[in-house]
Amino acid sequence: MLFLVAVIVGIVLLVRWAVRSGGGAAPVHREDAIEILRRRYAAGEISKEEFDQKKRDITGT
Repeated sequence: MLFLVAVIVGIVLLVRWAVRSGGGAAPVHREDAIEILRRRYAAGEISKEEFDQKKRDITGT
């Protein structure tokens, strides 16, 4: 009986350790709209006018 309790406690501790140590998948980096817009402008995909208009659309200013 004592052996069974020790095994269960060991499993619980192992699971808690795995969760705390980040045993899951790596977090996904999500770019927000402004970052994407800046990257597209820097790469020359959009003009200054398009950048300014889209930035106003996104920020509401």
